[in-house]
Parts: sequence; C-alpha cells; structure tokens
Amino acid sequence: MKITVDQRGFTLIEIIIAVAILGIVTAAFLPILSNSVSGIFVTGQQEEALYKAQSQIEQYTDTDPVDYSKEIELIDSTGTIPTLKINGKIREAVGTSNEKTVTLYMFMPDDPK
Repeated sequence: MKITVDQRGFTLIEIIIAVAILGIVTAAFLPILSNSVSGIFVTGQQEEALYKAQSQIEQYTDTDPVDYSKEIELIDSTGTIPTLKINGKIREAVGTSNEKTVTLYMFMPDDPK
C-alpha cells in the first residue's frame, strides 16, 4: 500500500516575507492613524471650550455689560449712504478646556422702548 502525502502549504520563508511586507505596510499607515487620533482629541477640546463659552453667553443678563454703539452703513439703489445706528452692548464669554480657549463675542442691542 502506497501512502501519498500532498503537502501544498507555505514554506517558512514565504511566511516570513509575507509578515515583513505586512509590517512595512502597517508601519506606513501608523503616522496617519496617530495624526487622526490626536486631531480628534484636539477637536474634542475645542468643542468643549466652545460649549462652555456658549453656556456663559446664554446665562448673561444686563449686569456689567460693556457699552458700545455700532453704526451700519447701508447703500441703497440711488447710491446714497444712510447710516443706521444701533445701540447695544457687547458681551464676551471665554470657554477653556485643558489647553484650548475659545472666546465668543455677542452684540446685544438695547431694547427699543
């Protein structure tokens, strides 16, 4: 009785070469992955700082505002430039998250009573 063995696997050299190629390809993509993860982290910090500043803006009342007047120039079809003056206050809110700081400014017009 004759026993035949069909050995059609990969040799050790082929496996080592395949692992080496896989390692080179993986190493090429590691900086891209690292930059993406750090970018996501920085964006998260900025969003958190922005959220904090927006929360401050929403909580503002008319106490201790900075007084400013803004003038807006409008040009109509005749070419004349009428000036529109809007009185109001500018509010500033600063949000900080770890190393990121966001500053928001909001113009609050006076109540036209």
